[in-house]
Amino acid sequence: MYPLLTAAQMRQCDEYTIQELGVPSQVLMERAAHAAIEVLYSEPSLGMTDRTRVVILCGCGNNGGDGFAMARFLLEEGVDVLVCYAGEWSDGSPNTRKMSVECARQYTLWRECGGRTLDALPACLLEYRLTPIVVVDALFGIGLSREIEGIAARWIQDVSFRNKPVLAIDIPSGVHADSGRILGCALPATVTATIGEVKRGLLLYPAAEYVGKLRVCDIGVSAEHLLNIPGAQPWGGWYVTDIEDVSDVLCRPRNSHKGTFGRVAVMGGSCGMCGAPYFAAKSAYRAGAGLVEIFTEEQNRIPLQSLIPEAVLTLFSPDALPSDEEFAHLFDRADSVVLGCGLGQSDTAYHIVEATLRLCQKPLVLDADALNLIAAHKPLQALIAARTAPTVITPHMGEAARLSGRTIGELAADPFASASDLARQYNAICVLKDVRTVISDGKHDMIQAHGNSGMATGGSGDCLAGLIASLYAANRTAREASPTLLAAAGVLIHALAGDCAADQLGEHAVMASDIADAIGQVLKGLSSN
Repeated sequence: MYPLLTAAQMRQCDEYTIQELGVPSQVLMERAAHAAIEVLYSEPSLGMTDRTRVVILCGCGNNGGDGFAMARFLLEEGVDVLVCYAGEWSDGSPNTRKMSVECARQYTLWRECGGRTLDALPACLLEYRLTPIVVVDALFGIGLSREIEGIAARWIQDVSFRNKPVLAIDIPSGVHADSGRILGCALPATVTATIGEVKRGLLLYPAAEYVGKLRVCDIGVSAEHLLNIPGAQPWGGWYVTDIEDVSDVLCRPRNSHKGTFGRVAVMGGSCGMCGAPYFAAKSAYRAGAGLVEIFTEEQNRIPLQSLIPEAVLTLFSPDALPSDEEFAHLFDRADSVVLGCGLGQSDTAYHIVEATLRLCQKPLVLDADALNLIAAHKPLQALIAARTAPTVITPHMGEAARLSGRTIGELAADPFASASDLARQYNAICVLKDVRTVISDGKHDMIQAHGNSGMATGGSGDCLAGLIASLYAANRTAREASPTLLAAAGVLIHALAGDCAADQLGEHAVMASDIADAIGQVLKGLSSN
């Protein structure tokens, strides 16, 4: 797990490192340049060889200074390197008065070592020649807040059409560092070498389409410095979850039985909707649950017994719903509960949701129709807010709009704030599902960078709900298992399973059953590592 910063927070860390730790700004800039060069040589997709010409596009700010420093170091190594400067010129040379202090310093050093600076893109880049070329994007950094125009916009457009590998220093030019918006235009990167810490906008869409492979370069500036800055806001609990974060929740003692790994109750499946609880139950089993019990309508008996004979079935008729005592026995048997998958929104479904919220004292994962019923009925909202056991809500953007009373556009503009608001509103951990799923408990926000378009398929959310519930059941006695981290681990494993399925079948062909089946392969790989 690593922090996710805003542009302002990253600048505060830079200033603290310079002023309080005594590291000169020139040293930090040159560290960034050396780190970017290391990425240039180590990433195969950039195709760097002894014959490659490097064309560096520089702006007038500190990002341009990184580019000038990188050009100088490459030239000293004997690399064929050119710099194209998009800022103001005066008397045939870049106007240093219009540069940042560090950019001017690095430009001067570049010029003194014999480096060439052009005011236009070189012919070798614009023409279709066999000369291998790598473009380094150092036009605009994390401080950009206006739309790009003029010569920089033209260069971005020209380079975008040339199909050359691009290394972005810190952030692709044109990407808003906080929101992920595109400021007029942006230069798609093959690889982005972000400096210090990951910025929020790099993981959000549409900007994530422009980032390419993300590499994080350590230059001695980190989010930890925010803790020492008077008046500065720490990074606010924004984190990126990664593979290392799930290892603690995957332990399986050899001296065990099915009760060791917990019992998951899946409540859902109205008539004709047995697939939804099936996907949740199968994913819970694939994630390691010892036993899964499906509470569903009588009409679903035959298909579910055929699809997943490992599951225990508890059946009801809409005309004869269980009593509170029978519901209580169901919850007593369970270690975690999934509610809502294919449940419908009938009076029967309302009764099941109401009884569950009122009587269940186990970790509860709410999905699909349970969320729609809660959004439509204030008494259910009061019941969920009063729960003391962990509650996870898993809305997609449409369901989140109904739960919050806001538009999808408003929610998508800042998914971190949207998930955090929903978590506080419903006293729950919110798993806000989108192209980048955000997990929030109202204090800590998490995101991960895996998953693919193949996961946009019916039943995928049911798989996620069952997977999260399985982790809750298996880790019910682990004192160090944070409910929020368990939910985030479930999201990450689900995304990795989607990637595994897409690798085998292609993104067009992925179905929910493929995601469920791939969970075991993912966990096998994580456990062995």
